[in-house]
Amino acid sequence: MQTSECIHAFFPYLFRATYDWLADNNLTIYVEVDTTNPQVIVPSQHATGNLIILDITPEAVNKLKINNTIMEFEARFNNKIVFISIPLSSVISIYNPQYEYGIKFQPTINIAIPLDLVNLQEVPKDTTNKTPQQPSSTKPKSSKKPKLTLLEKPTD
Repeated sequence: MQTSECIHAFFPYLFRATYDWLADNNLTIYVEVDTTNPQVIVPSQHATGNLIILDITPEAVNKLKINNTIMEFEARFNNKIVFISIPLSSVISIYNPQYEYGIKFQPTINIAIPLDLVNLQEVPKDTTNKTPQQPSSTKPKSSKKPKLTLLEKPTD
């Protein structure tokens, strides 16, 4: 792999998977959005402070599009169709209020991370040791690439 390749941000995939799971189970889907981002386009009169909660259940919205950076759709407010645009970095949570299923997210910046910035620690081959050895600061840096090793779960 070249260092110019990137790891895509995890958040959009987790958001879409949660949305799909809630929709597949015919559950109401709400999103809680931080409206302080100037790119958030929502009817501000329905916001409480810097927050707005929107029903994004498939029956409640039209033309829903969710990509890696933004969610857009049309919804009705006071019998008027309103265009909504929400950067995914402004989503605080996606959930079902009846059964309290969902995820609350930490504030993040929705960017791709270059692989050369990802810090992978080598795992020792001895899997009987429960904690990975910490790299010593006195060891010279190796030009070897980090390797991931599958650790087997200990049997009881």
